[in-house]
Amino acid sequence: MTEIVRKLRYSKYYLLAIAFLIAIFAMFFYMEALTQNIEARSQAVLRDTTKHLYSSFTEKAEDEWNILTPLAYFAAKEEDFLHSEDLRKRMLDLQESSGYDYVFAADMRGNTLTSYNERLYVGDRAYFRTAMRGENVLSDVIEGRVSHKSVLCAAVPIRKEEKVVGIVSAAIVIPEFEAITKASIFDGAGDVYITTKTGDLIVGNDKESEFFLGDNLFVSFLKEANRKQINEEQIINDFHSDKEGFFPYTDQGEKYYAYYAPLGMNDWFVICTVPAAVIDKQTDSLQKMLWFLTVGLLLSFALILVFVGLSGKESREILRERNHELEINERRFRMASSLYNNVVIEWNIEERELIFLSGYENIAAEPILKNYPQSAVEKGLVHPDSAEAFLKMHEGLSTADNVLCGEFKLLLRGNSFVWCRIDELLLFDEDGKPVRAIGRITDINKEREEIELLKSKAKLDSGTGLYNKEATRLLAEDCLKQDPASKHALLIIDLDDFKEINDSRGHVEGDRILLNAANIMKELFRSSDIIGRIGGDEFMVLVRSVGDELFLESKIRRLCERVREHDDITLSVGIAQYPLDGKDYISLYRCADNAMYEAKARGKGTFAFYNN
Repeated sequence: MTEIVRKLRYSKYYLLAIAFLIAIFAMFFYMEALTQNIEARSQAVLRDTTKHLYSSFTEKAEDEWNILTPLAYFAAKEEDFLHSEDLRKRMLDLQESSGYDYVFAADMRGNTLTSYNERLYVGDRAYFRTAMRGENVLSDVIEGRVSHKSVLCAAVPIRKEEKVVGIVSAAIVIPEFEAITKASIFDGAGDVYITTKTGDLIVGNDKESEFFLGDNLFVSFLKEANRKQINEEQIINDFHSDKEGFFPYTDQGEKYYAYYAPLGMNDWFVICTVPAAVIDKQTDSLQKMLWFLTVGLLLSFALILVFVGLSGKESREILRERNHELEINERRFRMASSLYNNVVIEWNIEERELIFLSGYENIAAEPILKNYPQSAVEKGLVHPDSAEAFLKMHEGLSTADNVLCGEFKLLLRGNSFVWCRIDELLLFDEDGKPVRAIGRITDINKEREEIELLKSKAKLDSGTGLYNKEATRLLAEDCLKQDPASKHALLIIDLDDFKEINDSRGHVEGDRILLNAANIMKELFRSSDIIGRIGGDEFMVLVRSVGDELFLESKIRRLCERVREHDDITLSVGIAQYPLDGKDYISLYRCADNAMYEAKARGKGTFAFYNN
């Protein structure tokens, strides 16, 4: 009997050794498969990026047509729009407010009235003939006949009694569309180009790059001697057949990946290029994460065996304490595993002690900081301008605030203050009291500089002081790209029956109500959240690093109550959650918009989460 017990005692160790071997073999097989599929994975990443650029470019074109459509309606009401001074003034106002090179209207024969009051002839232009067939159109790059600059002409038809009698068009300077290709892909390491089907460059974020040595893809790039490994004939055939494709190439000893696809407009193609090292680096990160996961699972398995072996000898109180400690250790491991590139911290709230688990060599502090958070301010680790907000974030903790998030200036080694974001996940005891926090400190100085530059360049909404539609979209996309590991929420907020309010109370009162609603949003949401006005009576908020749905519900209920109490108006709010409802801005926006209309269908004055 003793021999049987001894064999049973050691059999669990044999099983543990087998588990170790299986995990190691599985890890090596995974790495081998990952290495063999780098190009296929690269192709998928570039394809997704290209589709996003296609959506951005299409949205830009549709925005231009939407801007010109009201002008076409006005022209249709004029008896002789080519001699209408009111129409010319409206075109001049649109030119100045939208940054167009010039705006003009043309009759059926191609004779025009321009915003500069000049007479031109555009009957020979291809985009004119297309618009006269009743289509919205965006031209190829042409030379403008007023300023003689390279422009793209957006045009919409003028209809009278269902008959096309002319067009309204705006000449858009190339940099307006180049801004789309300048959107950073792969953290600025990738490049984007738009060409014609014959390879002529239209816009690109780096016309001086080695990829385009001239103005034509087939003449400059594919003819180079160091790129003979490329199947030039296949690429040319794909362009002529409107097919997408992928190819690697080498430039000055460095390997690159390129992906091309039809843009779906004017026979144009979009091309994305990225150094292979960028995507290979992502593969390296996955391999490291696999190591962490494997070791973590094995350690957890070993701890569970020990726990089971000791469970019969320990009291119920000790068992409960060990179970709580195991839960804390598991949550700490999961969070620390995903933050190995950041400064990882642990805050013992009861002992008022902060421990730097990793990366503390980057912060001008010792590994253990007593009397936290007050000592961080007293020792000068937090810039005086950020001290008040820093202390406020760590005060009045409750179960509703299970995630703390803020941006502050912190002192780094070398005696320099930089902008950092602090994210802390609170852990609670059985009574719901916060006892510990696991978090990270991330250097966002470059991100803040880019945001400040965006703020200085982008036009704020003049009525509310919030971000306008384009700036809101860019900031939201940048947030999702910079912080993909956190949970975020996108809110679409609509003022119910606002048109009737404008009609009954007047536009001055309507503008005051919009401004008041915007001010209440800025008070209720955090400075790190993104708030913008995306329509006449429609707002959008991207709430960063949310804890759970209860936290969101609390914020939205206070917003609805404040607006209703102040101006006797209700809100309908739609909510989409990242990454549950979507992993990019466009998907989240559509889900939140659908949820907002669901809230209106319920009777207005309420909110709704998107439900798949």
